[in-house]
Amino acid sequence: MNHHHVHAILLRYLPGTLAETSLDHALADCGLSRQSFQLHHLPDVIAKLESSIRLFVDGPDQGKLRSELGALGGLSQRRALSLDIVEEADVSRARLLMKRVCNDFGISSVATQKCVTIVSELTRNIVSYTSGGSMELEVTASPRRICIRAKDTGGGIKNLDQILAGAYQSRTGLGKGILGVKRLSDDFQIKSGPSGTDIRAELGW
Repeated sequence: MNHHHVHAILLRYLPGTLAETSLDHALADCGLSRQSFQLHHLPDVIAKLESSIRLFVDGPDQGKLRSELGALGGLSQRRALSLDIVEEADVSRARLLMKRVCNDFGISSVATQKCVTIVSELTRNIVSYTSGGSMELEVTASPRRICIRAKDTGGGIKNLDQILAGAYQSRTGLGKGILGVKRLSDDFQIKSGPSGTDIRAELGW
């Protein structure tokens, strides 16, 4: 999401020039420009638009405008996405998706790199060792948490306890990748058996 979404809503209630001016003033009051505006800035920008709403929007429409802007605000609190992982190209897509979501929320470069690394390791494992699976991403602003979940229908991971203890690494590097994900995560859970593997990595930002 970018400033165009807010502008489009304002245009339903305000003339073009006034909609642009109101948005630009609200952004400036927040120390932002159209280019620097990101998803996590939305609640502050909406608050700064309140004076324009009261001054220039007809009374009966003020509530409607606030509701529409508030619905956009819901996007700034939580984002949940999923992606099928079958081939190597899906690994790149998952990495880019994770990076884009982190950028939208204004997540630090350090936390973003952790997330991208986790996504890369988990999706590559799916492609390398199973016939396919899925990646689920969820980012919330309150609390500030990132959840990355990878699921597949492979035959399970052997020597899992040894891998998690750092005592085992396969010749293909599977153990190293999983252990790396565990170390990067604040909370790490894994279930693996004959019907497949389900890994959940969570960290704060």
